[in-house]
Amino acid sequence: MSLGTVSAWSPSLANAQAFSGRAASYSGWGDVLSFVIPVVTFVRIALTGQLILSDVLALVAFPFVYAKYGKRLRESWVVITLGLCGVWFVSQVVSDITNHSVPNDYLRGWAKISFTMVHFMVIVLLIRNSRRRLVLYGMGWAVGHAAKYYVVDQASVDFWKFGFSLPASLVVCLVAGNFGRKQRGLAALLILALASVHLYLGFRNMAAICVVSAVYSQFRLSNIKLGRAQLALSGAVVALAMWGLSATYSYGALNHWFGDEAYKKYLIQSEGEGGILLGGRSEILAAWHAITDSPILGHGSWAKDPQYAAWVDERRAELGYQRVGHMELDGLIPSHSHLFGAWVESGIAGACFWCWVLCLVFRSLSKSSGREPEFTFCVFIGTALFWDVLFSPFGANVRFTAAYSIYTMIFLHRHTMLARMSNCHVQGVHRHNLVQSGPLPRTCY
Repeated sequence: MSLGTVSAWSPSLANAQAFSGRAASYSGWGDVLSFVIPVVTFVRIALTGQLILSDVLALVAFPFVYAKYGKRLRESWVVITLGLCGVWFVSQVVSDITNHSVPNDYLRGWAKISFTMVHFMVIVLLIRNSRRRLVLYGMGWAVGHAAKYYVVDQASVDFWKFGFSLPASLVVCLVAGNFGRKQRGLAALLILALASVHLYLGFRNMAAICVVSAVYSQFRLSNIKLGRAQLALSGAVVALAMWGLSATYSYGALNHWFGDEAYKKYLIQSEGEGGILLGGRSEILAAWHAITDSPILGHGSWAKDPQYAAWVDERRAELGYQRVGHMELDGLIPSHSHLFGAWVESGIAGACFWCWVLCLVFRSLSKSSGREPEFTFCVFIGTALFWDVLFSPFGANVRFTAAYSIYTMIFLHRHTMLARMSNCHVQGVHRHNLVQSGPLPRTCY
């Protein structure tokens, strides 16, 4: 039986095959763009907001790639993502009109969402399910992030957290993604070694992301097949690993393993009733307060209201934390989260978009088999995206990194579908038998 027979019987499988890209010919300019667009993020153009050269390249490239491969935007998950992002944009416009946002603010807010859409469409049309281009874009992201540190941030920020931690993680996970099942232990050890470096240099978030990526990849790459029980077991082990990481850091920080700065930071963030998570992400308190005040329309782009910053500082004091100076943020409503930030600024539609992204990450990772190309790298990207949606601000660079991360989850899902189609082919599934015996076997979904 050919794959076309299975595809003809099942529309969802037909879509996966239609967008597989295996037979596509990849021209050199597309490979170059896949690498260059994320590299030039360190070049900034001062306009109303912060325009980066990657935005310009994406805008220039879009009409050309759309003219040739525009049909690829019709794939179901791409359509849903673009549709929800479009609704988010419309909601932002309505929110800015309702809240009388000033031009300097609403132009930046509209650009943030529209460039996210443009980058996502260009990435879909450029990469086209190509493993090579997915890797090229990831490597370009690593180079561009390191260059940004040297050109933009060197004098003012932590060299590891804001400089080389992400490039190192991307490169290590790309290397680990090329290891087969027989080398999965070596891949896990490599990522866990990097996690220990992150932990020692004070970047707890990235250490946790690497630990989760290593543990989850190990389970999916193993030969143990327990169905849903495997997913539940992997979740339990991930939770145990996170608890161990947290306990290790707490003990190490209190015993000055990571230096005086880490010791002081840990004491400040852990002294209150909400523990270290609330101590490190107390902006969520202000964001939630602002959301309850205007849950449908939001407060407009770059929403400003000093009362929320003052409220969160007072609330921190009530919970036993030190004041951290949220009033110094020019009156901006603090959020420190893609999800809560969008909800504060554009209302429920912005929240719906990022909730969809969370669902996409969970579905892609939970349905994966471990046979997909660059699997370990995709797990790292998905884990990092999940964290960022909940706990990281949506800055200028994020509009292209989030677009790439979202597409990586779609890439993972497509290859999971193709692997299951191939499995059906190996099992000798025939259309005649399918029609007479009922639906496709579970491995074919």
